[in-house]
Amino acid sequence: MKKISGFRLVVLGVFSACLLVVYALLSTPEGVQAATHSRIHPITAPSSTSRATRYAPAAQALRSNNLQTARQLLEEVARQYPDEAVRARLLAGFYAYEAGDAHLAEQLLTQASEPGGEIEDWRLWLLAETAQANDDLDVARTTLDRLLADCRRSPLRPQAYLAAARLANKAGDERGTLALIDGARSEKVKGETAIELENMAWRIGQQLNDEGVRREAARRLLVEAPMTAGALGVASTFRAIDGSIDWSRVLSSGEVKQRARSFLDIDQMTMAIDTLDDVPEAERDTEWHLIKARALTEARRGEDALSVLSAIAPQDPAEQASVEWERAVATRELASSGRDETERRSILEASHRHLANMVRLGADAEISTKELKLLYKDFLEAGLFPQATDALRILRRVDPADATGIRDLWERGWEAYGRQELDKAVTFWQ
Repeated sequence: MKKISGFRLVVLGVFSACLLVVYALLSTPEGVQAATHSRIHPITAPSSTSRATRYAPAAQALRSNNLQTARQLLEEVARQYPDEAVRARLLAGFYAYEAGDAHLAEQLLTQASEPGGEIEDWRLWLLAETAQANDDLDVARTTLDRLLADCRRSPLRPQAYLAAARLANKAGDERGTLALIDGARSEKVKGETAIELENMAWRIGQQLNDEGVRREAARRLLVEAPMTAGALGVASTFRAIDGSIDWSRVLSSGEVKQRARSFLDIDQMTMAIDTLDDVPEAERDTEWHLIKARALTEARRGEDALSVLSAIAPQDPAEQASVEWERAVATRELASSGRDETERRSILEASHRHLANMVRLGADAEISTKELKLLYKDFLEAGLFPQATDALRILRRVDPADATGIRDLWERGWEAYGRQELDKAVTFWQ
C-alpha cells in the first residue's frame, strides 16, 4: 500500500473537518436539530427550495458512511437546481476523494471549477493529488500552476511550490523546477519545505554544472539547514585553493546569526558558538550578544553567558527586556552547578529579579517556554513559591494552553491540607 505523507494526512483531516462543518451548516435548520438519527430513505427529490433541505439527505448519507447514496443525492440536487450544480459536484468530488476513488474524484473536481471561490485552492490541490494518483502528471502540474497563479492568499502555497517542483524535476524540467524554487524563495517559504527545495536546487546545480545555482542553494542551506549542508558538502563550493573559507565573503552578518540559530535549534551549541565567532568584532550587535549568551547558557556556561550580556548597551526597552530574560536564564543555570542549598536559593532569587525586571519593562522578549518551565521547577524546589507563581503567570501569558503546575500545585495543596496547614493549602490551590 502506498504510504500517505504527513501533509496529506493533514489535508485529509482539514478536509474532513471542513466537510463536517459544511454538512452541519447545510443540513441543520435554524434552531437546534433533534439528536435522533433517521434512516436513509430512497432517493427522492428535495421537498423544499431551501438550500439546507436540498443538501440534508446527502449530509445524512455521509454520516451513515453511504458515500454512493450521498453522491447520487448530490447529482439529483445538480439536476433539479442548475445554479447549485458546481457546488454539488464539488461536494461529490470531496466525497469521492474521501472514499479513495481517485478517478471519480478527478472527474468531479475538474467539473467543479469555481474561480474565486472560498475553497478553490483546496479543490485545485485535491485535483492535483488525484491527477497524480492517476498518473496524469501533466494535469497535476497544470493544476498546481493554476493554484499558484490564482490563489495568492492560500495557505497551501508552500506545499504547492514543493509538489510542483517535485513534478517538474521528475519530468526533467530543471529550469522549470528552479523557477518554482525561486518563487518559493520570493515568498519566504521556511522550514522543512524550504530545505527540501534548496536540496533540490543544489542537486540540479550539480547536474547542470551551474555554479550560480549551486552557490545560491549552498548559501541558503548553510544558513537554514547547516547539518544538511554538511552532509551534502556544500561548503566546498566556497573554499579557496588553500582549503580555507572566508565566511565574511560568503554570508552576511545576519545570515551568520541565523546559521547560529539553526545550530541552536538542533542543540549544536558548540557549532553555534563557533559560527558566531565568524562575525567581525565591529558587527557584533545586541542580537549577536543575545544569541551568544543563549548558546553559552545551553552549553552550561552560565557565567560566560553573563559576561557576554554585560557587554550589551541596550538601546530601547525591547532590547533591555531581552537582556533581562537571558540574564534570568543564565543565572538559573549557575544555580544548578553544585551549589549548597543557601547559595542556590540566593542565586535563584537573583534570577527571579531579572525575570521581574523583564516583566516590568513591559516589552516583548523572545521567551522560551522550556526555560520558563525550568525556572518554575527550580523556584518551587527551592521553596520560592511566589517566584514560582510568577514564572507560571508568564508561562500562561506566553502559552495559555500550557498546563504546567496544575497537578503539582493541586497535590501540594492536598499534602499541606493533610498536615493541617490550611492557609498554605489554599495558597497552593489558588
